[in-house]
Amino acid sequence: MKKGARSEEGYSTLIAASLCAVLVGIAGMIVVITGGVVAQHHAQVAADMAALSAAQAYFAGEEPCRVAEENARDNNAALVHCQMEDSDAVVTTRVKRREARSRAGPI
Repeated sequence: MKKGARSEEGYSTLIAASLCAVLVGIAGMIVVITGGVVAQHHAQVAADMAALSAAQAYFAGEEPCRVAEENARDNNAALVHCQMEDSDAVVTTRVKRREARSRAGPI
C-alpha cells in the first residue's frame, strides 16, 4: 500500500453518514412543513363549515355562534371568533397554531 492511501481510509463511511444525516434532516423539514399545510387546510375547512352552519342557524332562528362552536368542535377545531355582520356569519377557527377565517351569508 502507498503511504498516502492509509490517510484516506474511512472517508467513504464518514461521507455516507453525513449524507444520511442530511437526508434525515431534509425529511424532517418536509414532515414539519407538510404538517403545517395540512393544519392550515384543516382550519380553513372547519371555518367554512362553521360559518355555513352559523348562517343557517341564524336564518332558522337559532343561536349562530353556539352552532358554529359545536360545528368547529365536531371538526376538531377551536372557534376563535364568531360574529354576525348584518346577515353574514364571520367565523375564525384554529387548528394547532393555524387560524382561518370564513364568511357565509345569504345568496
